[in-house]
Amino acid sequence: MISYGTQLVFRLEDNSGVAVVRRAGSALARELQFNQICAGQLALVITEAATNIVKHVGHGEILLRALH
Repeated sequence: MISYGTQLVFRLEDNSGVAVVRRAGSALARELQFNQICAGQLALVITEAATNIVKHVGHGEILLRALH
């Protein structure tokens, strides 16, 4: 993970990175006081995107940041 102030960049090389970025997304959801449904939806979106990157491309990055 690379932190650029208010955004986090996660490098995905294999499936272990999927869990790392999902946990970071859950932490961000808690920090932003998401309700349980929205936090679950965020975790699902992150997991799907990260899994697709690893499965179809082999490696890549995911950027997490809060937009207001």
